Amino acid sequence: MSPAASVLRVENLSKLYKSRWFFQGSSQSYALKNITTIIPRDKIVSFIGPSGSGKSTLVKCIVGMESINGGSVIKTEEVTNDVNHGSPRYNVGINEDSKMSYCYLDPHFYLSYNDNTNVHELLKQYSCKLFLINSIVDDIVAQLKLPTDVTASSLLISQRKTFEILLGLCRIEKNPPYVVVLDEYFDKDHSTVLSTVMKNLRVIQNNFNVDIQMFIVTHSKSVYQQHSDYTIALYKGMIYDSGLPSRVKCPAQMTWVD
Repeated sequence: MSPAASVLRVENLSKLYKSRWFFQGSSQSYALKNITTIIPRDKIVSFIGPSGSGKSTLVKCIVGMESINGGSVIKTEEVTNDVNHGSPRYNVGINEDSKMSYCYLDPHFYLSYNDNTNVHELLKQYSCKLFLINSIVDDIVAQLKLPTDVTASSLLISQRKTFEILLGLCRIEKNPPYVVVLDEYFDKDHSTVLSTVMKNLRVIQNNFNVDIQMFIVTHSKSVYQQHSDYTIALYKGMIYDSGLPSRVKCPAQMTWVD
């Protein structure tokens, strides 16, 4: 970890789900149990693990979509190296708002809008200039050469994915930093689609100074190995391993889509 690197810090996070059975009454089970990890900011972070391991639940708890039953998420920290002991020292700054400025996209995101509507009209539905992304969306669309005089359904796959992420960002009624959650969003797409969309997101980040953190939940080897900077592997609601995508260990029970 580089000096003064900004991170998200998760400490002893637990999430319980209640289930109710007709003959046995109600019961509780851990979706996540005592999760403690550090997540680098300004990096593309992927979450992998077998189905039901807690990937999506962890991400939703971090951004505030789901409540937690124990532990904490510290939204911002500066990590510096302790010169005397060679260990990290944390300067903590807790965001009192439990929800981050996030948009959540999964393969069913298209159901949240009318894809027979003109792209420009869909983006302009969220044209409040109080928020950064809304005030510059026309400039972003122009630089990306994204067609706006057509319906969303007629866009190429990479164009449509880029448009949907922009639409998700425009719906956030807050200013950056933004968290874009992509939950199995690219798992069935060709790798060129993800490469094109990632290139477009880098344009938004770099050319327009939009602070975006990306969380990718995936069952695709190529997605996490080629398009993320840091990987967290989960198994049965607990951290199995974390680190660089090329070095992280995967649970043997993983089923990949590619």
